[in-house]
Amino acid sequence: MDKKIPKNIVYAKKMQLPSGSANILQTLNMAWAFVENNMRVNACVSSQDDDIVKKIERDYCLEERFAPDFVFVRTRNKGIYSIVFFIFLLKNWFFGEKSIFIARDMGEGALLARLKSLSKKDHIFVYEMHDSVYLEMLSSKKIDNVFIKRKEKYILDRADLIVYTGPYLKNIVRDVYSPNTKDCVVSPGYNPKIFAPVLSDECQIGSAVVAYFGTLFPDKGVDVFLETLCELPHSFSGVVVGGNPAKRLAELQHRAMELGLGQRLRFLGQVPPSSVSSALAGVDAVVIPFQTATEFLSPIKLYESLALGLPIIATPMPALVELSKTIKSLVVAADCTPKSLAACIQALFSDKDRLCATKEFARTREEVYTWSSRANKILNYISDN
Repeated sequence: MDKKIPKNIVYAKKMQLPSGSANILQTLNMAWAFVENNMRVNACVSSQDDDIVKKIERDYCLEERFAPDFVFVRTRNKGIYSIVFFIFLLKNWFFGEKSIFIARDMGEGALLARLKSLSKKDHIFVYEMHDSVYLEMLSSKKIDNVFIKRKEKYILDRADLIVYTGPYLKNIVRDVYSPNTKDCVVSPGYNPKIFAPVLSDECQIGSAVVAYFGTLFPDKGVDVFLETLCELPHSFSGVVVGGNPAKRLAELQHRAMELGLGQRLRFLGQVPPSSVSSALAGVDAVVIPFQTATEFLSPIKLYESLALGLPIIATPMPALVELSKTIKSLVVAADCTPKSLAACIQALFSDKDRLCATKEFARTREEVYTWSSRANKILNYISDN
């Protein structure tokens, strides 16, 4: 990596802590990862907990020596926090040293794009694109929001580097916006202290333990996971790891009783991040049963599952269909129905040669980065461009 690039990073990301939000947890992991790569990282967060940094380090297995420099706003008032956050960004932009400013949300991205256009500061503006707000609205709600489209294009045209999380997202954004900005594809990462390989060497056919892990919101498809088990022979069983929201956990447990799954399905509830690997010990494959065909992102659960060294069976989200062309341990069902998922699972665990080949590829853990290697890759792109 070129030593001439700025050594300071400013994260243009609002974070009210503590939080279980996936995008905030990803940002925190990346902040620590950039420090591990010899960068200074600054961020403005809202928290009234004096020990919040220690709790983050404990809960997510992050090292104290790589902690970023946080400016704390000790209020729960979102308006006050937004004002202080705005001042924080302006102060660093106009009075701070030359830095790399990283944004991933449209609001902060638009602000940095405007600052880039109106000022003569030579900061580097990196826009991490995890999805497209305009395309998501167009696909899921059939709303052609011209204002959002113009705003998104404004950001993309003024960034110095666009970091896409997957090739599918990159391709469709290029088709719509044709930005001239330098770009790269760097998938989400994982923490090796949390996600360790759990796959056994056995290639037993005709039975399997399949797992869902993550939040329990309806669009994640946990209900479909339960119904998929009903479509499988009794030699197949399941595990659900997750307990948020708690009301949904109770609903799913009741639904499992109605479906007569009995001993074939275990609910482990919410487990600490550091216990995910041990909770999934003995599992043969992970199921990603998302129920939306309009998601353009590469779900973090895919990469965490790859880090576990497990085969993955998924519904045909466009991004996952694209990734399955190169990730040989990712098997995509024909459609989003329980019958299709069950057929996909049963087909994999009925063909010993295919199963062994899929497990062998999963064991290599290719196509996946740790957060630290992901940060390093982004820094190398910045250096090269």
